[in-house]
Amino acid sequence: MEPEKAYVLGATCGDAYVAKMRCKRRPFRYRLRLAVNDYDFAKEFARCLTVLYGITPSVHKYRERYWVETNRMSIVLDILGHGDFRTESWRVPSEIINGDALSKCSFLRGFFDSEGFSRKYDIGFCSKNKQGLEDIGKLLESIGITPSLYLKKKSDGAYRAYIYGKEQRREFAELIGFSIERKQRTLTCS
Repeated sequence: MEPEKAYVLGATCGDAYVAKMRCKRRPFRYRLRLAVNDYDFAKEFARCLTVLYGITPSVHKYRERYWVETNRMSIVLDILGHGDFRTESWRVPSEIINGDALSKCSFLRGFFDSEGFSRKYDIGFCSKNKQGLEDIGKLLESIGITPSLYLKKKSDGAYRAYIYGKEQRREFAELIGFSIERKQRTLTCS
């Protein structure tokens, strides 16, 4: 699998939204959308869509967020062909689980750009989807990074997981990293 597609799929398990919706005027409406605070994340998502599909997706700022979107049926159906990406039921696609290290790392970068954070002593990630989070943990282990899964639901409904230790953080920075500069800076400064 292309690293760009793996990245888009990872982001779609987090902040991106993909849907085939019924509507009144036509049988279906298709949408792939990312709405985020970080311009560098939006730019990377748009770059991946351009490389994969040869399109220049709409990128604009609205209400202090950066939006990337396309309504192309072929793109939406291609993404949906890799699985369910709803917030509480997404899973890591089998093509990623059985893929090469580059695909796994690209997928994880997309996911961590969406749902991850970096602090002085740890890297964290969260989701309302317990099984999806367990999949991410197994994917990290398959590339040599051992997360600590905290599988108790917090008050906001999300499960938490962390990567501790200087060696694990270094490994994460080398293999995965962040596309978002503020997250990458926190990762490499400590």
